[in-house]
Amino acid sequence: MSIAARPATIGPDDHGRAMALDLPHGMIVWRVARLFGRYADAHPGVIRYQAGGGECRIRMPWMASDRHPDQAVYLTPKPQGPGLWARWVPGIVVEVLSRRGEHRDLVLKREEYRQMGVSEYWVLDRYARRMHVDRRAGEGWEELILGEGEVHRTDLLPGLEARVGELLGDDGTNEEDE
Repeated sequence: MSIAARPATIGPDDHGRAMALDLPHGMIVWRVARLFGRYADAHPGVIRYQAGGGECRIRMPWMASDRHPDQAVYLTPKPQGPGLWARWVPGIVVEVLSRRGEHRDLVLKREEYRQMGVSEYWVLDRYARRMHVDRRAGEGWEELILGEGEVHRTDLLPGLEARVGELLGDDGTNEEDE
């Protein structure tokens, strides 16, 4: 299935629009980063690079902009030469669902990351208290939906246990931060 990706744009009509910092979103991203960091400490050399949105980008050749996922885990060595971000594809990409972001995270980005060669795409949904996991299956995805009492294990990081409830947290991360 091919989906025409339309990047979100910010234009003159957005001038002066307040941009809210989303603390609950950030808390989930922090817990995911810690999960991968602990794994990297316990399994040296498996994760080659782990980054948040400000430290990496996924260059989409067909788009005018790039994707900056909440977390990306690179499992292959960094390629040499120019055009690093167009050639270095993370094995795992994680996004935390934002309110009104369902279509973008669960449809558009899902297809973009599949086209770029990402092996697993995780979406943590604090509103429904679940985790969507797409695993590469040939040219498509195999989709899993895990509830907050479940654990995701991936062959990409043997021994990793991503406990959905722990990642989502119980510190109000399902509420909006104003």
